[in-house]
Amino acid sequence: MSGGPPHKLLSGGRRIRLLPGGPSIAVRVRAALSDRASLSPVPARERYPHEETEPRVGPLSYQFETADRTRTIWDPALNVGKLYMSLAQGVGELLRLPTGLTPNERGGCDVDMGTFQTFTQGMYDKYCSTNHFILRRLLRGLLVSSIVMLENGDGTIIRTPERETGLLEDKDDFTRSMWVED
Repeated sequence: MSGGPPHKLLSGGRRIRLLPGGPSIAVRVRAALSDRASLSPVPARERYPHEETEPRVGPLSYQFETADRTRTIWDPALNVGKLYMSLAQGVGELLRLPTGLTPNERGGCDVDMGTFQTFTQGMYDKYCSTNHFILRRLLRGLLVSSIVMLENGDGTIIRTPERETGLLEDKDDFTRSMWVED
């Protein structure tokens, strides 16, 4: 061999290139290739200790209902609902507004529609009043989801279309994805 990095011949005629760091790399590769026990699958619990490996028993969704529980305004998957709640909580703190969202004993959320409407209006106003690109992008998904939820509960916000710059271009997709039975 000429001009290139040195190579090492392994059992079975396999060659590996020796990289900077010396033979220790080649020794480790050879050991890994020859020691099949070290290549045995690692149980999921050891690979991903932070994830549940047992079958989940419990709710599969996170239902958002009006506070009087007469109407479901959104019924997303459990983790989607929990993420929405966390994001709304954070934005509520940022805007210093109550969200109107209260976790309930059934594993979902009761929505005080009047307070939620004020929260959504405040988020909309913040979105329309800032030119900060990142803040607008961070608010966008939560805001459009909130507008759809509000509309599903027969609520509305006061809009200023000349200031919303493309905010609602995805709203139809959100509405289709967030449908609820009447």
